[in-house]
Formats: sequence, structure tokens, C-alpha cells
Amino acid sequence: MAIFHGPLFIDAHRVQATQLSVEKGMFDLGHGPKTRIPGAFAVPGLCDSHLHLMGMGWALDQVDLMASDSVQEVRRRIAAWISENPEAPAIRGRSWNHTLFEERRMPCAADLAGLTEKPIYLTRQDGHAAWVNQALLDSSSVGDETPNPFGGLIARDAAGKASGVFIDTAMPVVAAQLPAPSDSDVARWLAEGLRRCQAAGLTSVHDVDVPLQSFAELERLDAAGQLGLRVYVYLRDEPRAWELLRERGFRWRGVGGRLTLMGIKFFADGALGSHGAAMLCPYCNDPGRGLVLLSDEQLCERVQRCQDLAFQSATHAIGDAANRSVISAIEKLQSRPGSPPLRHRIEHAQIVDLQDFDRLSRCQAIASMQPVHGTSDMPWAKAYIGAERLRGAYAWKRMSEHGVALAFGSDAPVESVCPLAGLQAAWRAESRSASQPESWLRDQCLSFEQSLAGFTSGSAFAVHEENALGRIEPGFQADLTLLSADPRAQRRGWLDVEVLGTMVAGELL
Repeated sequence: MAIFHGPLFIDAHRVQATQLSVEKGMFDLGHGPKTRIPGAFAVPGLCDSHLHLMGMGWALDQVDLMASDSVQEVRRRIAAWISENPEAPAIRGRSWNHTLFEERRMPCAADLAGLTEKPIYLTRQDGHAAWVNQALLDSSSVGDETPNPFGGLIARDAAGKASGVFIDTAMPVVAAQLPAPSDSDVARWLAEGLRRCQAAGLTSVHDVDVPLQSFAELERLDAAGQLGLRVYVYLRDEPRAWELLRERGFRWRGVGGRLTLMGIKFFADGALGSHGAAMLCPYCNDPGRGLVLLSDEQLCERVQRCQDLAFQSATHAIGDAANRSVISAIEKLQSRPGSPPLRHRIEHAQIVDLQDFDRLSRCQAIASMQPVHGTSDMPWAKAYIGAERLRGAYAWKRMSEHGVALAFGSDAPVESVCPLAGLQAAWRAESRSASQPESWLRDQCLSFEQSLAGFTSGSAFAVHEENALGRIEPGFQADLTLLSADPRAQRRGWLDVEVLGTMVAGELL
């Protein structure tokens, strides 16, 4: 038995203490020797409910294009990277965002001319579009007559030729020409992703869209006792993944106790920034209504298959049409007698039609949302979908008022993995930028306790761990995030707080 003291300990459910008892890795009520731990403020271990561990590490080997404000800046960063990595067989980059470019347009292959004869493949910040150079276009099978794949778009110029941007399911057409990652690459990337999570103050994560190559390395790390945080996995939708689900069973846990298999992830639509989110009505700045990646029949079949295997489905849905389709698919399961409540998840649930909030509540799905998407999209979201649809967008408060279970995350590496940024976004709709929150987003802010619950007890509920994680109560796992100050007393709240360390199962890390 140990007594930890130093910070003020609080959780989202009005627990407040100045010291905590821990026995065998769990909170207890006993007595023992006192140990002072760092920080002035501590909360239950923060959890990111939606990120991509391997993708976070993969950024090590890619050109960082985050916040590039022009095509010329993108070219400058690529040229610098090529100079530092002359042996690389191809150039990958990530996180460009054309809404920030001074050119105010989608880029094209011609914008990358003259940099190198090697293939260049650059993913948009949301991961739902690829911008490539002419060398990669020429090595692919794309021709003037190549049709758009279902759920994808090959951008074309005025003459009908592929311009160099591929959206959603069209991306693999060109990505297939690039070298596949090796097992050692994956191991290195995962190690970096896990390191960043721990440094950010996370004690558990929900890793979504996980390829089997990544899962195998996570399983090895867990068996070797080298997972410093708890990892809950939703596999990528591929045939062998379904076989693995059947073999392991729901909530299969690795021998190290920190790796848990929860379900499978699939995509109903694309992303808002690339006009790929499936909308009920056309965009305000585009005649299209986005991209449907799975038909209603395919979506129902996949959710039903998860239900039959007693696993959770985790479906990416951004637009209001996509969210309606996922809600309908889950509702159909409820009409079957004896169907167990598996807490199927909607990843992002970013734009929901006002008529669908009651349906979402009744179907008992988890809304796995990323508050930082609201603050990131704030400058341009209104131009894309208009004021009326914004009433159901980034709607954390509206979700809560309808009794929808919320679990919060970052979608890293799409956004920074920092949970403090997400907490501030949900609480005050503020980011590290100097821009003032738009009124439509501020209207969706939650209380301090509600926003904290989204990263603690709400995340635990999403993975059926509500009796073990996310609260400071006897019998719960002794996971803590240690912080430099009480955000409620800071001018910029969570943005003025630093992570000083974490505790997992009573062990200081």
C-alpha cells in the first residue's frame, strides 16, 4: 500500500482529494507510507479515443507540411527534405491544407515540377486526399479514360486529364506504386507514436484503422512488457482482420495486459476539407454532395457482421448524410430480438442533421469526437456548409443534451496529440492561435467537468471499461495525468498548463 500526495486530485464526477491510496495498481482506501509526486493538479489518466499510433511515427519519415501557407512554401520544404535525405527512393509528405494556401485553390502535379524525378506523394491534413507529382502519375495506371472508383475522385483539369490530386478511394491507385513499409519501419514508427502519447500525458489510447502489421508489433511490445500505456485496437477493414476477430474474441487482451482488441474500423464517407464528407444537400462552395465510401447495403452488412461476432464497429462519418446512414444501420440491429448492446461507435460524428440527434441517442451509439477539429475548421466551416448546418456540427453540447455518450480524442497525426488542446476546445472553443472563437462553436462548449469526462470516464465507457478506468474511486486502475497547475485558475485554461508525468497502474512514468 502506498499513499500518494502533492497535487490536488480531481475527476469529472466531483471527486476531490489531496492524497490517494494505491494498492496493487488500483485506488484503495487503506494506509501506508507517503510518497510525494510531481505537480499541483492531477486527473484520471487522460485517454485519446481516436488516433493513429503508426501514423504518428510515420511522420518521422515524411516532409512536414503542416501550416504551409502557399505552394511555394510546400516546394521549399520538399526541396530541403530531399537535400537531407538524398537516398530516399520516394518522397512522402503529409498535412498540407489548401484552405491555408495564398493561391486559394487545390494544388496540382505541375506545382511540384522540377523538384525531383522521384515519386512525390503528399497526403492532405485530413488524410483523405493525395497530391502527387508527374513522375508518380506516369508510373501509375491512370489515363484520360480512367473512371473514378466508387467512393473516390480523380481530380481533372479543364482538358480532362488527371491533375495530380486523388481523393479517398482513388488514393490507392497511386499509393500502390510506393515502397511498402518494412517490419522495422513499423516498429520504429510505433515506438515514436507511443513516446509522443506518453509525453503528452496520455495513459491510454484507442488506436483506430490499425493494419495487421502494426497490430503484430503492438502484440510483441505488450508481451515484452514494453507498452507504457493501455492500447485499445480497432483493426483496419481487410479480410484477414475479420479472421483475427473470430480467432481472438471480443476484448481479447494480450499477455502483458495493456493491449485489447475491440473491433474494426471502416469509412462511410470522406473528409470535409476535401469536399469528401457525404452531405444531404450540396456544399455551399461546391455543387457536389461529397463521397459515399460504402453503400447503405455495404454499411449495414459490415455493422451486422460486427454484431454477429460480438465486436464493436467503429465507423468514420463526417457529413450529415453519412451519419444518417450509420445511425440507420445501427437502428436495424436494435430491431432484432436478443441483440446485445455493443456500443457501436461513430468516429467523428462531425455534422449531424438536427432531426437525427434523437435517433442517435436512441440507438445508443458512442459519438467519438475530436474537439480540436472544431477549432481547426472554425475559419472555413461556415463557407463550406452554411450557418444552418453548423447548428448540428461539432455539436458536443447538443450531443450531451440528447444523452449521447461522448468520447473525445485528437485524430493524431491529423491534429496534435496534445489532450490539453482538446480539453480547451471542448470547454471554451479556444486554440493556441489568437483567433477568437466563432459564436456557433462557443454555443457547443461543455462545462469543465463534461469536457474532462470526454477524455476520461467517457473514453472508458466507449471501450467497456467504465468500472475500471476514468475515475478516482476505490477499485479503479490507478492511472493519473500529473499537471503543473489547476487549469480553472489560469487565464488560458488548459493551454497554460504543462504535463509533468503520468501514472499507470500505480507506477510513475
